[in-house]
Amino acid sequence: MKLNFKSLKHLAKEYLPSSFYQPLVKIKKKLLLLPITKLYNIDKKLPDSYCVQRIRSLDLYGVSDYVLESAIRDYREFNLKYYGPVVDSVRIPSLIEAVLASNNLVGDIAECGVYHGSSAKIIRHFASPAKKLYLFDTFTGFTTDDRKAEMKKGLKRDPGEGHINTTLEQARSRIFSKIKGKESQIEKDSVVFCVGSVQQTLESIRDIQLSLVHLDMDLYAPTKFALDFFIPRIVKNGILLLHDYAVDNSGYRGVYQATMELDMTTLFGPLPFGDKATVLFIKTI
Repeated sequence: MKLNFKSLKHLAKEYLPSSFYQPLVKIKKKLLLLPITKLYNIDKKLPDSYCVQRIRSLDLYGVSDYVLESAIRDYREFNLKYYGPVVDSVRIPSLIEAVLASNNLVGDIAECGVYHGSSAKIIRHFASPAKKLYLFDTFTGFTTDDRKAEMKKGLKRDPGEGHINTTLEQARSRIFSKIKGKESQIEKDSVVFCVGSVQQTLESIRDIQLSLVHLDMDLYAPTKFALDFFIPRIVKNGILLLHDYAVDNSGYRGVYQATMELDMTTLFGPLPFGDKATVLFIKTI
């Protein structure tokens, strides 16, 4: 089922901050438009504005309500230890659906900004077993160079060390842990960890095609570098997810700034994703 452009514009205006909203342009090429998921407000405390009225549920992909709720609860309960109440849990159904849609395309999957491995766990459990998942992170927080670049651009005063309360082994353990009700045969070599800054590690997959890329690095410099690297390597109808694109408060603005400085003409979007920080782009050629 496809959304018409009028509906997409309405959703984008309602769920993306107006200061970051870019009008969706109707184009003639046939695109793979993802069914938009119904989100489950399982803790009954999230603002209604975060629970986007979705028009198609994941059971069309064979994902039961029990598995979906288990995935959301697993994500939320783990992150409660580090963040308190987590609004981001509402994007889990959309993340699952993006992964399932990418399963129909050639190419592997990459994520930059792994942290504890919560989103990577969702990706690995719902991705086709035939796809490799490449994970990029320093696991020691922001690099000094990236922090300096953020300040030089005037995007944020020193962003600090970033997400340092994690380790590679903690992320690995989280990714390979089970989701209740979801039977997944995950081979150890189906997940490839690339430790270091993306400026140093992305070269290791320069010859690989990708059906899904998830970027969540918060800052301008690594995001711009990663976008420049990944966009040519995403297959037609492939999916690019950008976290923190739509941040319009005192948080990180570098992700949005990075997109403004690159050629994004081969991508269709941004499309709303379910929270007020993540957007989705689709590769058109």
